Amino acid sequence: MKNNLVTLALILAAFCLSACSGCKSLSPGGVYDEDALLYNAEAAVVSSYVVFDAFVKWEYDNRADLEKADANRAAEVKQAADFVRKNAKLAIGSVIAAVELYKKLPSEENRRSLMAALATLQQEVVKAAGYIKS
Repeated sequence: MKNNLVTLALILAAFCLSACSGCKSLSPGGVYDEDALLYNAEAAVVSSYVVFDAFVKWEYDNRADLEKADANRAAEVKQAADFVRKNAKLAIGSVIAAVELYKKLPSEENRRSLMAALATLQQEVVKAAGYIKS
């Protein structure tokens, strides 16, 4: 199957998680001003987009091969990809909105809301990546 795109996307996602914002972004006065939650949330938005995009492209490019190998599995993978196509913008948008609210009003309630949105997004990323791996 066409794994080059998937491998490249996963490498890019790992890079974004580790390096996109620079080493000093968590230092006092830096972009995130010592707030690891904001850093992690924004890194998750970038990497989730990369993983979701790679997954739906992988599913589309390999649809025929998946169907030949196992029709039931192919249907399951297509259903998951269709779910991502329909809901990824909402999941990513929820994290972005929660980030913006937390930046404006860094209360404990807004922190919990951001953490909940982030957890939901991360669950969907793990599901999508799991299909690519298997």
